[in-house]
Amino acid sequence: MPGHVLAPTDRGELHVLRSNREQADILHTYSVGERGTWTAPALVDDALLIKDGDTLVRWKIPTGTGS
Repeated sequence: MPGHVLAPTDRGELHVLRSNREQADILHTYSVGERGTWTAPALVDDALLIKDGDTLVRWKIPTGTGS
């Protein structure tokens, strides 16, 4: 996702930001945990691994290829 940043929060959210040199705009906010997400998400193949205080969750990333 060139030009984008994934930013976890201490409220269990993940912000998807579009960034450039002047500013960063929040494009989407997802609820990803019941507690704070203290680690950066890990990109593995076609998924993000996101960990909160107690849980590790795999979020599949749509590829847009129809498969």
